[in-house]
Amino acid sequence: MKAEPLNINDKRFLINRLIEQAPVSTLIREFFKNADESAALAPAGSRRIEIYPVEFDGVRKLAFWNTGPGMDGAELKKATDLSSSIGKDMALDANFGIGAKVSGLTMSKSGIRYRSCKNGAVSEVTIGYDEGEGTYVRFPVLLPNGSYQTVYDVTAAAVAEGRGTLQDWTEVILFGESEDHDTVAEPMGKGKSVDRSYVPSAIFRRFANFSEGVEVRIDVAMTKGGGKDETGKYRQLRPLADILDKLPNAERVKEQDSGLTIHYIHDPKHPLSSHSLSARANPATSSTTFCAVVHKGERYDIKTSKAWSAAAPKFGIPFGSKVLTVEIEIPDTMALPNQYRDGLLWPKDRATLTADDFMDYVRELMPQWVKDVIRSESPESDDNLDDLQTDLQRLLDEFRVNGTC
Repeated sequence: MKAEPLNINDKRFLINRLIEQAPVSTLIREFFKNADESAALAPAGSRRIEIYPVEFDGVRKLAFWNTGPGMDGAELKKATDLSSSIGKDMALDANFGIGAKVSGLTMSKSGIRYRSCKNGAVSEVTIGYDEGEGTYVRFPVLLPNGSYQTVYDVTAAAVAEGRGTLQDWTEVILFGESEDHDTVAEPMGKGKSVDRSYVPSAIFRRFANFSEGVEVRIDVAMTKGGGKDETGKYRQLRPLADILDKLPNAERVKEQDSGLTIHYIHDPKHPLSSHSLSARANPATSSTTFCAVVHKGERYDIKTSKAWSAAAPKFGIPFGSKVLTVEIEIPDTMALPNQYRDGLLWPKDRATLTADDFMDYVRELMPQWVKDVIRSESPESDDNLDDLQTDLQRLLDEFRVNGTC
């Protein structure tokens, strides 16, 4: 007799619990990651992601659109099941098909609308929470022929709205918690206002790189600078790796035994503004220095602003956290993402992996130019420079930063 696989007795309870316990903080990551993976499969020169507002009865809803392989009705239905994806490997160390739907439905119970164009035809489905059913469903729609369907053809409507059908694409719209929920201004939940450039800034901080050839465009209504009350115009969003040539210095130092690479980046303020050089070079986002672990092109345990200033001395940076960024790039096999991909785990014992686990490496591998930046950022005192240098050297010695003042 063959072994008998375990089954799930109460699927409804498990699905509800999985969604309602999910963190909302990963929502932007999940929808962007799906768009990036799909756009990367489009022909070179047409790999695009666009993020923009769509109005329904005067209320803005957040939309993600990307080129790449589209889905027909059957594929779209399958893709909206939990733990199901089209064209992806289902594995713990891969981008398995659970995150976007789960984190999205946590915030967007009133609905997530998917549209996908494949071979010139556009299919649509909306998933969300149904009070009558007491669980998450695909909502049925009454069609002109009198039948109810959960997945249906909307080619004519998409064309009327200005969407072409000559190439494959997919669009996802988050309806939020209610009809009057502006998911552009409040993507993390109704009543939880965020900075206008929250979405591009969240993408910039989370992703060290985008897939090769993928161009990311953000509607000006969702970026810093001009365009607050406009829409239909776009600014390009670039990862930090693409604008390093605009910064004074950046260096990767590899530790051979562990396979770790520490990436030190000098990102001072622009001399003519209050923004950092990286922010000036990347106008779609607000950019600040940070410390993070980078695993498979994504950042985890990100420390920014006051959190980075408070933690920086442990990493050998007693001064200068506002102008120095540190990326701790770890080998793929060194970590696993947790269930909701908001943290990393050590594979052996599933303990949480954080940037603090690598602070010794950051101190020990630090190049001389980084130490010079630290010294240049120390407080100045015309009255007692000797005491200042003594105090600074004590701090450098305490945190094991080699060099002298």
